[in-house]
Amino acid sequence: MKGLANYLTGRRRAGVTLVELMVAMTVITIGVIGSMGSFKYINRAITQSRIKTIAINLAQEQMEVLKNKTYYQLLVTTNTAASTGYSPNFNYDTSAYPPQEITLWGFPNMRRLVNVDYVSVTGSSQTVLPYTSNDPGMKRISVYVTWMDSGGTPRKVQLESYYENPNVATMSSGFTGTVTRFPGGAAVPGALVQVMGSPRWSAYTDASGAYSFQVVPGTYSLVCSSQVYYSTYTPVFTINAGQYPQKNFTLTKIATATVSGMAFVRDHLVISQVVASTTMVSGVNIEYVELYNPTTYTISIGDGSGGNAVKLRFLGESGLGKDINEFALSYITQTVAAGKYYLIGNSFPFTAGGNSPITDALFAPSNRPPCELFGAVLSCIRAMEAGAIQIYDANGVIDTVGWSHGATGKDAPAYEGTAKSMWNGFPLEWQLRRKSEYNHSTPGAGRAYDSGDNEVDFEFISSIDSSFPPYGTNSGVKAPTAGTPAQGAVVVASDGLSTLATVSSTGYFQLLNVATSSVQGTANTLTVTIASNTVLISSAGVVVQANQNKDLGTLILSSSASGGIATGYVFGNGPDYTKRLGNPSIKVGSGGISVNTDSQGFYMLFLPTGTLTITANYGGDNSNYLSSDADVTLTEGTVTELPDFHLSQGGNLKGYVTSGTGALPNIVVQASNGGAIYTDTTDSSGNFYIYVATSAIGYTIIADLDALQSYTTAPTTPLISSVTVAGSVVFAGTITVIGAMGTIAGTVNKDGTAITTGVLVVASTAAVPDPLPTVTAASAPGQAIFYAVSSQANGTYSLDVRSSATETYNMRAFYPVVDANTGAVTYASSATTGVPVSAGVTTPRNFSW
Repeated sequence: MKGLANYLTGRRRAGVTLVELMVAMTVITIGVIGSMGSFKYINRAITQSRIKTIAINLAQEQMEVLKNKTYYQLLVTTNTAASTGYSPNFNYDTSAYPPQEITLWGFPNMRRLVNVDYVSVTGSSQTVLPYTSNDPGMKRISVYVTWMDSGGTPRKVQLESYYENPNVATMSSGFTGTVTRFPGGAAVPGALVQVMGSPRWSAYTDASGAYSFQVVPGTYSLVCSSQVYYSTYTPVFTINAGQYPQKNFTLTKIATATVSGMAFVRDHLVISQVVASTTMVSGVNIEYVELYNPTTYTISIGDGSGGNAVKLRFLGESGLGKDINEFALSYITQTVAAGKYYLIGNSFPFTAGGNSPITDALFAPSNRPPCELFGAVLSCIRAMEAGAIQIYDANGVIDTVGWSHGATGKDAPAYEGTAKSMWNGFPLEWQLRRKSEYNHSTPGAGRAYDSGDNEVDFEFISSIDSSFPPYGTNSGVKAPTAGTPAQGAVVVASDGLSTLATVSSTGYFQLLNVATSSVQGTANTLTVTIASNTVLISSAGVVVQANQNKDLGTLILSSSASGGIATGYVFGNGPDYTKRLGNPSIKVGSGGISVNTDSQGFYMLFLPTGTLTITANYGGDNSNYLSSDADVTLTEGTVTELPDFHLSQGGNLKGYVTSGTGALPNIVVQASNGGAIYTDTTDSSGNFYIYVATSAIGYTIIADLDALQSYTTAPTTPLISSVTVAGSVVFAGTITVIGAMGTIAGTVNKDGTAITTGVLVVASTAAVPDPLPTVTAASAPGQAIFYAVSSQANGTYSLDVRSSATETYNMRAFYPVVDANTGAVTYASSATTGVPVSAGVTTPRNFSW
């Protein structure tokens, strides 16, 4: 029996109960369901990885295409658009290399974007230059591929590469020297010495006044400038390789003055006076709130239908339950005109401070409670307690004044900045009055000084001052003497010397080192502009005297403004380096917004915030000058000073490029006279227009072609021409290209669908065999010339070949096919013959399988 019992017990232990089985199945089911749920995220991660890999391949493909061009055939981006949804956003080319839309089955639509910039490299740092800059000998290629992921989030990959001009001149010479002050000979630290017309070649003097920098051998003039000093420059001279001549400068200080004033904004109704309790001779207890309108427009207090457009609120001492969130008012006058007071009280009429104004609105009986009835009038503003008065409308609080009750330790329930501190709350027979100016009140003026701090803006007076009695709309216009200080607003003068100043918390500003008439020239005047993030004012025709202060008095910012503000000056170049380009004016602009310089060459441009390119001579408005660009980042409500623009006078060198039988478009043509290299690309008529600086020295004009091409020029060889008159167009001559290029372009598809994996397209005037012959260094000279290109991911190709009037091209396309089972790769080919190619013409040829 014992053995049988043990046997049976062992059998029971080896099994599971139904409950155990159900629990196990539940656990397994939860695990399986959890695993199945994770498949979605695993699949999404795999898909995103595949998309990113394809995007990188697409970017690499485009990068190789661009880097196969010669340095000058790689065109710098001149027309851009900005991306959206990325941090940070980026600019891309819309003209030379327009966006490409790429569609791959099973993947989101992709866009391939390109941007090519000039780049200046100094040591380990790099600086992107505007496309109008002199060619620094290096370009940065940026290729972007963008798409939207399954969650709707913008994604991108970005590749960058640098392309150096193999023929660029090396900086094997330079300048050294010192900058001192006249008189006295003291060193001038921080002075800028630069090559005229090439500001990237420059240096600042150190504490001892010394400077040095390198340049490419050539012919130059140096200019030295520093704040509060007259600029000076050297005559033109030539520097050869290995030379480091010493060029010293002596600067003379400019006579200066200061300009000061007060700047305010008057844009809202203010609380100008409050009285909690004053007793008339008749024994009636009076309380009132006085408002003032410092703006230039009428403000509605009532809404015209018995309600309040501007609402009055009383906040009582905490714990007493005497708050009145919105006074019900009985209106006598619904509006308050510009420069007038508005009186709200508990009696009509009443007398206070020797004045008996007409009350504009009365406390309505419905305010009781919490108001209390004292005789025939209501008492709502609690005396001898802490409290606050507010006015507000549908947009929020307009103004607040609050006072404390020190004896009970009760703070003001609301206030601006710092509350008015009172030991016994709001005393009987006292007057809480706004000041008309900082720390001062002028009788009979509009009291509108509002710095946002009750302690600064208001004062308690121990009696109802007869010099400041209550006023209503019937009291006439009382002109304001101040307003809300335009704190933080930027003040700038168009003198070309002074630095920016900011308005203080009291409204005061002072510009230092303002140049006098010796710098201004015959105009002898300047414009002072004050701007904040919402409003601005300009005070033109200001005359200053050396070593004196010009007080502009009170200035009210009134004009509407928004965004960021860019300011600066436009000067000439060369012999006119210090000439201000203001008469005739130069248009400065960005993104369709532009202004003209004033008589001093000064401009102030209001633009949207962000990184922008600002152009002097915007849109080529003045045909006598070249354009110049500068990039700037603007923030809301700030003024950004740009470096001076220096514009060279210029004109056009015109020419014609032909194959001998017709025009050749898209040929890069360069012009140089030993300095900057100017370029243009021929239009569809074969004409080029190279805008160059005026110079008596002739420009040598060349075509940048394929290594196997050549050209002739007429009427001279080499082709040399000059532009000496600003704004003129000079016909330089004709360039005839020998072995000019044409293009064969088309599509590759399989069963009507674009092939996205890449097809090798080969063309030759000889036969194109299948398979292609092996090409080695030894065999290449004796073999036929083959032109080849790989199709792009969108199923298109474009192949440049040498044009011919006597021969046609044979072509073959090789399509790689991968066996899905074995992985073996075979090449299916498709051939065509007799393809004619003319110079500058695109011949279509498609391949299909």
